[in-house]
Amino acid sequence: ISVALSRIQVARTDVEVCRVARTLAYALGATRAEVGTIKALHGVLLQMTRPGMRDMEAIKLTKASKSSFVQWKRKVLVHDNAL
Repeated sequence: ISVALSRIQVARTDVEVCRVARTLAYALGATRAEVGTIKALHGVLLQMTRPGMRDMEAIKLTKASKSSFVQWKRKVLVHDNAL
């Protein structure tokens, strides 16, 4: 998670953001990283790097679905707390 957080902060293009989110998705057990997964993980990572950002702000900013965002946020937080 910490590597993804540092990489998302320096990502300058959509391709770089996609690469970071896709890598994280696979690390968290995804078998396929679809567009919805990428958007949701991008939102989760943005929220983690910007304290005070609400869920709905991250969802709107990345155009992720709420259900996918909530699902991936839970997975990221469980994994992050386990470390």
